[in-house]
Amino acid sequence: MNKSVTSMQGLTALKAYKQAHGNVNVPRGTKQDGFSLGGFVYSQRTSKKKGTLSEERIKQLDELGFVWDVLDARYQEGLAALKAYKQEHGDVNVPRGVKQDGFSLGGFVYSQRTNKQKGSLSEEHIKQLNKLGFIWDVSDTQYQAGLIALKAYKQAHGNVNVPRGTKQDGFNLRNWVGTQRSKYNKGTLSEERIKQLNELGFIWGRNR
Repeated sequence: MNKSVTSMQGLTALKAYKQAHGNVNVPRGTKQDGFSLGGFVYSQRTSKKKGTLSEERIKQLDELGFVWDVLDARYQEGLAALKAYKQEHGDVNVPRGVKQDGFSLGGFVYSQRTNKQKGSLSEEHIKQLNKLGFIWDVSDTQYQAGLIALKAYKQAHGNVNVPRGTKQDGFNLRNWVGTQRSKYNKGTLSEERIKQLNELGFIWGRNR
C-alpha cells in the first residue's frame, strides 16, 4: 500500500474516531476498523517535528483538532481542572487520588511537584501554577498551618498545652503537636522550627 493511500486511510480513520469519541486524542495501540490509528497519529507528530509533513496535511489535521504536543495538551487539561477545583473548593490543596470531571487531578498535581524538583518544569508553567496558589511543598504548608493554629490556641488559652482531640478552627492541632514531638525525638525537626516552637513555650514532653 502506497504512502498516499495510507495517509487517506489514516485521515478517514481519525475522522471516524472523532465522531465516536468527540476528540482525536488517540492512545497508543489504538485501531480503527483494523487500521493502526495510534501508529498513524504518532507518525504524523514525528513527521511534523522533522519538517517533512506537508502544509496541506497539517491543515487537515488542525481542522480535526489534532494534538501535536501530547504533554502540553495534558498540562493544559490539568491546569483547567485545577482552576475548576479552586473555584469549587477555594484552594488548590488537592489530595492524592482526587479526580476533577474524570481527570486525575491528584496525579497531575503530584507530577508538577516532581517535575519542578527535577528541574523539568518550565518557568511559564511554574508562573501559571503560582498564580493559582499552587502548593509546592505540602509538608511546609502543613507545618505553617499548624504554627498559626498553635498561636491562635495560645492566644485563647494562655498556653500551648494542647489536650487530645483538640481542633483549632477545624485544624487537627493535637495531631500536629504530636507530629512535631515525634520529629524532634527522631532528630528530623529543623533548628528553625525548634526555635519557633520554643518561643511559644512548646512542651516537648508528652502531655495529657
